[in-house]
Amino acid sequence: MEKKLFGYMPDGCAVYSYTMKNGKMEAEILTLGGIIRRLEVGGTDVVMGFDTIDDMLTDTSNQGALIGRYGNRIKDAHFFIDGKEYKLYVNTGKNNHLHGGKYGFNRKLWNAEVKSENELVLTYLSPDGEENYPGNLDVKVTYTLYEDAIGIHYEAVSDKDTFVNLTNHAYFNLNGADGSKILDHVLQINADTYTAVDHELIPVGREPVAGTMFDFRTPKRIGQDLHGTVVTDPDFGYDHNFNLTGAVKETYDGKELNVCAVLSNGKLTMTTLTDQLGVQFYSANFLEHPGIQFKGGVELNRRMALCLETQFEPDAPTRGENLLKAGKVYVTDTVYRFE
Repeated sequence: MEKKLFGYMPDGCAVYSYTMKNGKMEAEILTLGGIIRRLEVGGTDVVMGFDTIDDMLTDTSNQGALIGRYGNRIKDAHFFIDGKEYKLYVNTGKNNHLHGGKYGFNRKLWNAEVKSENELVLTYLSPDGEENYPGNLDVKVTYTLYEDAIGIHYEAVSDKDTFVNLTNHAYFNLNGADGSKILDHVLQINADTYTAVDHELIPVGREPVAGTMFDFRTPKRIGQDLHGTVVTDPDFGYDHNFNLTGAVKETYDGKELNVCAVLSNGKLTMTTLTDQLGVQFYSANFLEHPGIQFKGGVELNRRMALCLETQFEPDAPTRGENLLKAGKVYVTDTVYRFE
């Protein structure tokens, strides 16, 4: 594994990159946000990202970063635990909370330990009260580069009851970072229902995918039914949680995982495996930031990438779901496999 100085934060703290390689794949991980800055498969870099720390800190799309403490949206930016209200930072919609708050895990410097040539362990202690979440939360994320995949193993433990929902926000384009869009990529998602949302993307309940644009049970072009989502803009795109059936399984590295989604551009196929029962499919509807460019000077444009963020169903804290009890260990795995 190769360690290099990548650059410096505004306060002078160093950011390092760690590069793992094998015969087919190469992954570059940063200590800033645990960002997957580069993921090469057969010589093609299939994730979007940036060349400089300044661009990463200016960006609001969480490119390749670890998301926490709580991925996705929480309605009205608050939750209750044992009758006590915890008010969170409002950073989406009129009064909602997204991806951990003002300074989520994507902007934190993580400690790194090389466990083996193809295994990198990142740790971060989120102190009690950070972003107003209760509990000192010890987080450990392990990136493993396999011969045909990258695996992400998440662990967390808190000394107080709290809410945790960790994921990674990698933006994939199997054509590479060449500026092309993902509308002709073919996607299959093993989900019979999706989580319907209101105009602020807050969940309003589960709906069947059958007969709707959200039906990806049979592989189809992403652009085939892109119009007509339930949000205000009829050309908005996908930014919805899909509730996995859990019926299709695959054992990978000794772990039985749900076959979540299969993405293909006709030359390369990426299969997402997870033990979670939800995945947020995001078609990069907001990916336009004037003055910021991707790696290699590529301009940011809507739908030039997509995210498959494995997760617990959004807004769970509002419903009192997905609570991590003090002393209990939060564990989840996701694998992105290529062929």
